[in-house]
Amino acid sequence: MNVDLILSQSLEKDPSWQKAHDIVRSELKVPSHVARLFRGGWYGETDSKEYLKVLGFSRLNPICLLHAAELDPALAKENGAAAIEHAISYLGVRLSAIVLAINLTSRRILEKKPPVGWKSLLKEMITNIEIGYRFGAKVPEIGVEGGAFVGFSRYAGIGLMMASSPGKFKKHQTLLREKKKITLEEESDIFGCNIYQVTTLMLQHLGFGSEIALGVALAAGGLNAPQIKVERQTEQWKACYIWLDALKEGRGYPGNLEIRNFFGELKPAKKPDRNINLETLYTEIAKIQQNGSEWLWHLPKPSYEQTAEKYGLL
Repeated sequence: MNVDLILSQSLEKDPSWQKAHDIVRSELKVPSHVARLFRGGWYGETDSKEYLKVLGFSRLNPICLLHAAELDPALAKENGAAAIEHAISYLGVRLSAIVLAINLTSRRILEKKPPVGWKSLLKEMITNIEIGYRFGAKVPEIGVEGGAFVGFSRYAGIGLMMASSPGKFKKHQTLLREKKKITLEEESDIFGCNIYQVTTLMLQHLGFGSEIALGVALAAGGLNAPQIKVERQTEQWKACYIWLDALKEGRGYPGNLEIRNFFGELKPAKKPDRNINLETLYTEIAKIQQNGSEWLWHLPKPSYEQTAEKYGLL
């Protein structure tokens, strides 16, 4: 079944999907030329020259590309477009699209002057993005770009809800602390829709296609719809999300056997055999989780303190 058709039918039949759609459209402003750039980068249909063209007349933050490429931001003042083009060449057009989209989303959230929890949420988000990046580095069909973006997807929706409805967000977080886990029904009672619905439509709205959006929806929403036949490309994003969820929660690998064995590179070995690839990933993730990610390219300024000062946040 066509993935776009599935999502369009959901919008027509389920008012909660329409509510999520309205939130995304009103709170996450993405000009059409920017969404086209992200889409072109994601599908490898653009180049660094096209990036520079769009960056010249958009509200995107090209300096974040220098931070992501671990280049001195001062190079932008000295070498202008050449420095940005170098960063794009280093990162690749696909990862550049991810970096710019995440940075744009973070800025949209911060512009709404979110409540005190913004810093913790963005720190958790970038940590999960780096975990996804490391995961994708071990699984070629996901890639570092796909892993990072799926890592971002876990926090995208709740970040936007925090910014757009701070009162409801606080109520949601209070209930989460009390119960540890909230049902979809309870979540919908608070927001009028589910966070995974907001996330799903955000990924599409940013320009990254419906395959990854539906894969994340199936995983994040815990949906089981056997009547919906989806392609492997969608299944792989679902499996990636579930894998990252397991790794973040310290469970090692997913409980579902099919998902656990979905990616041959990370298939857990039976003793006395070992999967060195998986063991290396565990080591990398343990280091990230111990102190959190040191990446800061998702922020509009080079530190949380400077970001707080820029937006007048606590």
